[in-house]
Amino acid sequence: MITQLARKLPPDVRDSEAVRELASYGCLSRIHIVQLLAPRFDNENHTKDVDFSPSGLRMRCEAGYKATERALNEAAWLSDFDPLEGVILHRPKPDHAMAAE
Repeated sequence: MITQLARKLPPDVRDSEAVRELASYGCLSRIHIVQLLAPRFDNENHTKDVDFSPSGLRMRCEAGYKATERALNEAAWLSDFDPLEGVILHRPKPDHAMAAE
């Protein structure tokens, strides 16, 4: 908000030392967080007890990789956002239950 306000000032005011110092408190950075949740497999209940067998871990890793690929392909962070938003949480569409192999 500070940055947006400073842009509205006339150049002679905006370039003064006092205004430059105050405008420096403005922040143009924006943080995008993509929430990736572990999918529920058909053989799991609501507690998502993880199968630590080699095949179970491989299945979980593959599901995470696919979820990450989908989020990267959606690239939700490339959309237009309110300039006042500093932190934006993206929640990709949830997967349907996945069949355990």
